[in-house]
Amino acid sequence: MKIGIKKFGDKYISNDKKFSILAFDLGNSRLKCSYFEDSCMKHYGVFRLDEIFVNNKFYSQPLDKWLKEKGINNDVKCFISSVNLTIEKHLLSFLNEIFFSIKVIEPKDLVGVIEIEYDIDMIGIDRLLHSIGASLFYGDRVCVVDMGTAITLDLTKGNVYKGGFIMPGIDMICKSIKLFLPHLPVIDITINHKNVPSRNTNEALNNGIFYSIVYGLEGIVKSWHEKFGDFTTVLTGGSARFFESELSWPYFPHLTLWGIYRYAEYIESLNEKGF
Repeated sequence: MKIGIKKFGDKYISNDKKFSILAFDLGNSRLKCSYFEDSCMKHYGVFRLDEIFVNNKFYSQPLDKWLKEKGINNDVKCFISSVNLTIEKHLLSFLNEIFFSIKVIEPKDLVGVIEIEYDIDMIGIDRLLHSIGASLFYGDRVCVVDMGTAITLDLTKGNVYKGGFIMPGIDMICKSIKLFLPHLPVIDITINHKNVPSRNTNEALNNGIFYSIVYGLEGIVKSWHEKFGDFTTVLTGGSARFFESELSWPYFPHLTLWGIYRYAEYIESLNEKGF
């Protein structure tokens, strides 16, 4: 079962009324959460991990405040995608005190939602879910370029996950340069970049890092087109906004959360059929 999506203001809703869920995307630097109601992403919140997890202690107040402000009932079903096992156990401990139904999604759970040609447990859950989320809006021939702590590229064709690449993200690159070359200028990726030979060290460093990512991504996607044929490439992730002007691909936020929604919908359809 695949929902039909249409744009409504700044939200995306399906053509059919659905159910409600609470989705959590726990990454390496942020916790993102969204409340879906009637196939609409009604509420969204994001929390930096260095603000809610300090000195090995989980501070639940910001998340608790968000849940109360949005009026989310404790009988809503919760689904979690996590690549951060350290904080995951603290998040689960907090949520178990509030909600009755909590599911941490594992790669093997996605069999039936997306097809895999090899060992599914060897693939990051976030990469599978953002591929599933992208298929809701761009069809089953899509490449997701997720620019977060790491940069990942994942290709799906005919609802079959083909695989992908993992590259260091912009923050990782900048921190590495600061660590190993502390005498160099501080890198500011937000400046205006120009693809011309730079006239000083600061500009050369910023432009060099920026365009190495741009042309690296374009080169990979081009080679995949030559091998796999036509597909749509989509940008997502917190750092993608810095590269939108140079990359010709559309940007769509929160694809992992939408992938969680699609999985929850799939489980609901199985329950309705009595499986």
